[in-house]
This record gives sequence, structure tokens and C-alpha cells, in this order.
Amino acid sequence: MKKYLLLLIFLLPSCSGENLDNIAILSGKTMGTIYQIKYLPADSSANFIDKNLVQTNIDSILMKINRQMSTYSKESEISRFNLQNSTAWFNVSADFALVVRQAIAISEFSNGAFDATIGKITNIWQKNSLNANIPFPKDSIIKSMLKDVNFRDLSVKYFPPSIKKENPNIYLDLSSIAKGYAVDKISVYLESIKIENYSIEIGGEYRVKGKDNNNKNWLVEIPSSKNGEYEKLSVENKSIATSGGKVKLESNRKVKFSSVINPKTGKPINNSVFSVTILTTSCMMANGFATAIHVLGEEKGMELAENLNLAVMMLVEKDNLLEIKMNDKFQKIKNGEK
Repeated sequence: MKKYLLLLIFLLPSCSGENLDNIAILSGKTMGTIYQIKYLPADSSANFIDKNLVQTNIDSILMKINRQMSTYSKESEISRFNLQNSTAWFNVSADFALVVRQAIAISEFSNGAFDATIGKITNIWQKNSLNANIPFPKDSIIKSMLKDVNFRDLSVKYFPPSIKKENPNIYLDLSSIAKGYAVDKISVYLESIKIENYSIEIGGEYRVKGKDNNNKNWLVEIPSSKNGEYEKLSVENKSIATSGGKVKLESNRKVKFSSVINPKTGKPINNSVFSVTILTTSCMMANGFATAIHVLGEEKGMELAENLNLAVMMLVEKDNLLEIKMNDKFQKIKNGEK
């Protein structure tokens, strides 16, 4: 198996920034959720950058990425790629090519438990969850659509940056790694302006570095129950992403189902794992592998995490109760060990 370098970067614009004590706080709406960025300004006044300028620059980054990868915009790169039926090379931005390479890498490592070509099927289930009058998709329809789900039908090259599909019906959707991608991109920007102490959150996905204004590790929230309760975890220089928990689809039907779709079956997952939280360096990697491990389930998911040296915590449903299961790497981080 080729091991691809897992890189980073996704988002949308927002507004509002405020200063509390010596912490700068920026927040806004993006990608159907909210984000919050906290950071300590650089110590040297010569390096100080006004928080409004930081906000403006972040929004500029997010608008650019949205033009590249939003499936809601017909003019974005990803939409134009999806709508054309050619199997020739399709020119894209360098950033977009990198992200597609990351998606392929996660798919390779997880043997297809993560697959960004499942976009058409995901769209069906999303519409189904929001409208009780739409019948569940028939097995025959899902089976037919699964023929067009295969990450191996995607190719990427960097010079010039471009992607191609071997199957003209491929429909690419990067939403399963979008928030993690965005978190990583913002962290790169903050460090480029010499900000070394920060916490970035987008809809429950985090990247933290350095210390907070009390010289302590930043706190992040991870699911601790089925009732939307969270516990705060002290983390140092890590990215954190969760699949499941609060992202269960709130269906208008009596039956609720997960927003996580199994690329092998084309249906929402129905295993014992309620949520998966991953701690690692890249938030995009954590985001993608949290999804893959959630699809794989308790045993195979833990096995993949061990093989990749990922710190993982699961909430597993046992007899209508949630059981916390974590590997040694996650336990050491939770205990504050290096």
C-alpha cells in the first residue's frame, strides 16, 4: 500500500471578534456550524497584529476554500468537476489537489471505510432525514448507485495540479474531512504570523497549541453521553476530531439514523459505536480516520487505530448504556502523560 503524506486545509466566512483579558477571541458561522478561535497575541509589540486584521485574513482564506470545495456552490471547483462527465484531466487549484490526495490516502489506509466518492448516496440520505414524506431509498437504487462509489477511480497529479475520474459518474464530496481541513489551514495561518498559543474549534473539531492565558493546557470538549453531554479534556499540541455523538441526524421520522454512511453498503452505519474521538497531529487526518473507524466498528476500528498509532476513544453502546473504550495512547494523553 502506498503511504501518502497526510497534509491539511476548508471553510466559509463569518464575523464578530472580541478581546477578553489578554485572549483574542474570534467567532462566526461556517459550514453549517460555528467556529471559535482563541489565541494569545505575540508577546512583542512589534509583532502584534490587530485582531480585526486576523479576522479579515481568516475570512479571506475561508472564502477562497469555499470557492474550491463547496458542493453547495455550482461554481466551485468540486461542483464543476462533479458535473462534467469527461474522464480527461481536470485542472484544479494546488490546494484542492492536495486535499483529494489526502482523501485517497485515508481511503487506502482504511481499505475503503472512508470514501469521498459517496457524495450522491449521502445526498439521498440527507434529504431523507429532513423530509418524512420522502420514502427510504430502495435497496435496488442504492445498489445501482454503489457502482459509482470507488476512490480508486480518482487520480491526482500536482504538475499541473489536476484530478481525473475513470468513471464519468463519480461524485466527489469532501465534507467528511472539511472541518478538520479548515482547522489545519487556520493553524498554518496563525503560526505564519507568529501566534504560538491558540485554540481553534470548528463544530467540535479542534487544534490546540501552546498554553491558554492561565498558562495551562487548552480544554477541548468531547462527547461523554448520548444526551449531548460533554467532558472537558486538557490537551497539549494536538488535533482532535469526533465522528458521531452530536452529529446524529435529527430525522423527522420516528426512526433516527446516523449521518455516517458506510461506503460498502450505501446505508447509514448501524453498529455499536456511538462516537469516535481521535487525537493526533493533523485535524484533517483525525477527522477522516474518526469517520473510517466509526464505519469499521469497535473491533476493526480499534485495530486500525493501533496499526496507525492513533489515540482513539470510543463510546460503545452496550445494553442501552454507553461504555467508554480507549486505547493506551489515548489514556496516556488523558492522564497528562507525555
